Amino acid sequence: MLFLARLEEEGYIVTVANVTVEQTKGRPLHSYEITEKGRERFHELMMNITSNVGDYQKLFLHKVQAMEHLQPADRLILLEHYINFCCSQGILSAKRQDISCYSMSICC
Repeated sequence: MLFLARLEEEGYIVTVANVTVEQTKGRPLHSYEITEKGRERFHELMMNITSNVGDYQKLFLHKVQAMEHLQPADRLILLEHYINFCCSQGILSAKRQDISCYSMSICC
């Protein structure tokens, strides 16, 4: 099953309009809109900090690209968690006070 079809079947998105075949040179074009259920699932996935710990750095890069869709308080939670993760892995070594001030300036 195609990915979009699965999202639609699960109620995360809905088709909102079809463009006629003539407008797309013979190929139908579909537009989709996220549903409330989709927004809730998106938020759940964005705020998940316990799954896929081995790939956390890669996943966080994807989360950063979508952070604009989160509330500032949720952004701060994710940033604080990632900073703690990086410190615990030896990826980052900075004074905690400096990091907190920086993350607050980004989010608020």
